[in-house]
Amino acid sequence: MPVMFGYDLENKTATNYTVGDGSGLVVMATLAQGDILSEAFGQSPASSSVSVSGPPFIPPKGVGRITVRVVYDYPSEFTHNDKSNMDKVAKYVGRRLEEISGYALFDKSNDYRIDLPSGWQKIPKYGK
Repeated sequence: MPVMFGYDLENKTATNYTVGDGSGLVVMATLAQGDILSEAFGQSPASSSVSVSGPPFIPPKGVGRITVRVVYDYPSEFTHNDKSNMDKVAKYVGRRLEEISGYALFDKSNDYRIDLPSGWQKIPKYGK
């Protein structure tokens, strides 16, 4: 099941910043228990589960919207009906999101780290 997060990324440099399909970026989760980086995006992420997309580039001093897409496998105990039950799915995803406090993008070609904070703690829990 895909979960997508939108971020407005500001380019504070004097040159174009290439985003493209995100293939040059490495995405890691920042764990909620501290500034600990992890390739796990909460328990049970699918293999090759994270991608970044956005505009081909962000001009100097400009802002572009990027999307971080995380795909989670359904828990093995979920039935076909459970997968259609938005309350069950939302609770499962909510538990995964409690394990992380945001994302960090690493642009290895420019030696940049871009921190993408969570905003989901401020959103009322679905199904409560």
